[in-house]
Amino acid sequence: MKAVEALNLDIEFIIVEPEVENSYFSMVIGRGYIAPSVNFKWCVDRLKILPGRKALLKLVESGETVCQVLGSRSYESTQRASSIQSEYGDDFYGAHVVHGSIRTAAPIKHWTAHNVVTYLVHNPAPYDYSNYHLLNLYGSAAGGMEECPLGAAMQDASEGISSCGGKKSRFGCWSCTEVSEDISLKNLAFGDYPDLEPYYHTRTVFKLT
Repeated sequence: MKAVEALNLDIEFIIVEPEVENSYFSMVIGRGYIAPSVNFKWCVDRLKILPGRKALLKLVESGETVCQVLGSRSYESTQRASSIQSEYGDDFYGAHVVHGSIRTAAPIKHWTAHNVVTYLVHNPAPYDYSNYHLLNLYGSAAGGMEECPLGAAMQDASEGISSCGGKKSRFGCWSCTEVSEDISLKNLAFGDYPDLEPYYHTRTVFKLT
């Protein structure tokens, strides 16, 4: 937001949040829901999709032309590839599932993770934050930059970072209990970001429920 203001860009930020009764702690502690799991994934709809759709529909109702730009990529998973193909086919734009007047776009849908990192290496961010900080963050989540150093992962000037010995860093909600072990959060908490350790332990408690 500071960068947008400094660049005099006319962009409004709308931060969406779930209704109080649908918030994570209201659901788990207040209403006694079990933590989200593969077989009971209530979190995405209540915490993300519904608040987002509410904001989009409000814009449509006010007469705004709306296009939802997504960072979805076919190479993320077989399931993601199938959904992207179903929604877009060979077209650039797709139609939103909630309201036909809302367009969607996934401009990097054909990019691999290698493409993403290569772009970040060769193109500086248009704001006062180096992309190398972002790359170091992902490196730390994958086990530490000592094990996955930026320089060692660069193959040549035209290539980006490899998967560093097959290790992958995953970022999502800190409280996510769908995965058996949040390796990224653990590596960060017990590595370069010790302030995250309480979140790791709290997630462990939620996982046990």
